[in-house]
Amino acid sequence: MNIASALIKQVLVLQDFETWSLVRKHYLPKEYHALFGKIDSHCEKFHSMPTLEDLKYSTRDSATLDKIFAIESLSVDVEPYMLLQYLKNEYTQKEILDELENYIDNSISFEDAEESVDHLHQIVLNIEEKVELE
Repeated sequence: MNIASALIKQVLVLQDFETWSLVRKHYLPKEYHALFGKIDSHCEKFHSMPTLEDLKYSTRDSATLDKIFAIESLSVDVEPYMLLQYLKNEYTQKEILDELENYIDNSISFEDAEESVDHLHQIVLNIEEKVELE
């Protein structure tokens, strides 16, 4: 089980539209983007959260359908909002590591002190743009 699967299951089972409205596509692993799109379009079209059954009936793509069945089989006992916080934390840490790796690979030995500090500050700004902090 991963955090994204658990979050999606809890949001759908509990019909937690408030938590879903805080989920961003880029927080989720790429293999969940199609499912995110299905849920999001259902919310926009019907102004309500879909059920797992709604998603099964409206999904034609076998990979997405497999995800839905896998999510349905999970046993989750955590509140959706808490799962969202875990997902955001995981995403933020991954983005920070990616940005720092890129910084180290491309510029660390060629910059003076001021440029290094400016670059690190820019990394912080980039992460703040990607993650909604409360």
